[in-house]
Amino acid sequence: MLVSKPLFLRCSRLGWIVLALVFSTQIHASDYTGYVGLSLGSTEVNFKNVQTAAGATLDGEDSAFKIFGGVNLHENFALEGSYIDFGEAVLTMPFGSVLTVNGVSVVSIGATGVAKSTADALALAGVVKGDVGIAEFFFKGGMHRWESEFTSNFSNVANSSTDGFDLFFGLGTNIEVSDAFAIRLEFENYTLEDDDIDVMTLGGIYRF
Repeated sequence: MLVSKPLFLRCSRLGWIVLALVFSTQIHASDYTGYVGLSLGSTEVNFKNVQTAAGATLDGEDSAFKIFGGVNLHENFALEGSYIDFGEAVLTMPFGSVLTVNGVSVVSIGATGVAKSTADALALAGVVKGDVGIAEFFFKGGMHRWESEFTSNFSNVANSSTDGFDLFFGLGTNIEVSDAFAIRLEFENYTLEDDDIDVMTLGGIYRF
C-alpha cells in the first residue's frame, strides 16, 4: 500500500503512545495489565456520493492490517491505541464510462483510466468489556487520525493526499487460549469525511 510516511515511523509513534499509557498506569496501580496484538482481515469502503455507469467500476474491497496495544484500567474498561492499514480502493474507467461524484458526472473519452486511493490511520479508543466463560465481549469507540493518498493515470487529474480526524467504533470478542494469549475477532467502522470503511479482522493478543 502507498502511504505518505514509512510504516516503521507510524509503528514507532504508536509504540511510544502505548508505552506511555502502560507506564503511567503502573504508577497508580501495579496490578493493571497491558496487552499487544496483531490482526489481519478485510476492508470495504462505503462510498456515499459516488456512482458508476456504462462500464466504470469502483472496487472498494481490500485486505486490512492492524497492530494494537492497550492497558486495562479496570476489569471492565481499557484504553487502546492502534495503527491500521485500510488497503486501497480502485476506480477503472474504460472509454465511454461514466463517474458521478456529488451529482456531477464525468465521461471518459480516452484510453482506460485507473485511479487508486489508499488510506491508513492511528486510533485511540475506550473499550468496555465483560467476560462470559472463556470469551470476553467488548465494545469500543474513539477518534482516529487518518491519511489518504490518491494516484491516477488520468492526464487532467493531479495526484493528491488528504488527512483528517473522525470517529470510529468497534465490537468483537477475545477467546482465551491461555492466561497470556487470546484470539480476537472484531468488526470496526471508521468514518473518513463523507465515506466510511467497514473492517473485519482476526488476530491474536498477548497479555502482560
